[in-house]
Amino acid sequence: MANKNAKDFLNYVNASPSPYHAVAESVKLLEAANYKKVSERDTWNVKPGDKFYVVRNQSMITAFAIGGKWKPGNGFTIVGAHTDSPCLRVKKKSDQSNHGSIKVAAEWYGGGIWNTWFDRDLKLAGRAMVRGPDGKVKHQLVHINKPILRVPNLCIHLNRGVNDGFGPNKETEMVPILAQTATYELNKPVEEKDNSYGSGTSIKGKHHPLFIKLLENELKVKAEDILDVELCFADHQESAIGGVFDEYIFSPRLDNLCCCYTALTGLTDADKTLDDDELCRVVTLFDNEEVGSGSAQGACSSLMEYMLLHII
Repeated sequence: MANKNAKDFLNYVNASPSPYHAVAESVKLLEAANYKKVSERDTWNVKPGDKFYVVRNQSMITAFAIGGKWKPGNGFTIVGAHTDSPCLRVKKKSDQSNHGSIKVAAEWYGGGIWNTWFDRDLKLAGRAMVRGPDGKVKHQLVHINKPILRVPNLCIHLNRGVNDGFGPNKETEMVPILAQTATYELNKPVEEKDNSYGSGTSIKGKHHPLFIKLLENELKVKAEDILDVELCFADHQESAIGGVFDEYIFSPRLDNLCCCYTALTGLTDADKTLDDDELCRVVTLFDNEEVGSGSAQGACSSLMEYMLLHII
């Protein structure tokens, strides 16, 4: 059983390279346990035995299980965690190509151990704001599950002090490389030869044409219909069980997807005792904990108070 639980957790982490994917995977877990989605805009006419969840911003989710003996005025049992993890994120204007390389400018997000990001095969994941054929705008998940980027270390001859302690400059030394400029120039379509990607309301002009082409291929839409992106760099290497006795989990994003997964599975596994509970069970997975929790989907917002008032 322990090994199965560990493997299920690895599957959850591997499918959650961004907070948006973590929420999508959390929805799958909850709906498999017969939790229903509700909107925070609606009036909740809750009754004992109800199980439901709310999503905000695609990056925060709260699940409720109303005890079978619950009545208005009874208390709550609440477990909190967060969907975001320390990572590199794509800057809003990311084209930083020079010295023969096409690069994607990155910013530090959260409290990361940044020198561990060097010499790793990196992929991209997050969400895009896309305009559909009907003109309506929707959010679409992005997961380019291929090792397309890398932040390389210099060879020892050019950085003799690297083993004495290396504090990378985030603006100049942590810019992931996407491709060689010469290779791109030889392979790009004729219509791109003038590099005339405009600006306007789409992401054109904010990112390199090759980067935009990757997004076009992934999203199956034209560049002018991609209005914005929120993307994380992620390690392409998947999580694994390790150690001689299989007692370890080697994985990125343990902060805080481990708590997200255990909170959700603890909630759903306990459903069999829900009929005898006098309380309302709550699991809430906030976003933006790594940067202070001050957003509308963060723990410092009025969101939790607002949702509890919905119930009582």
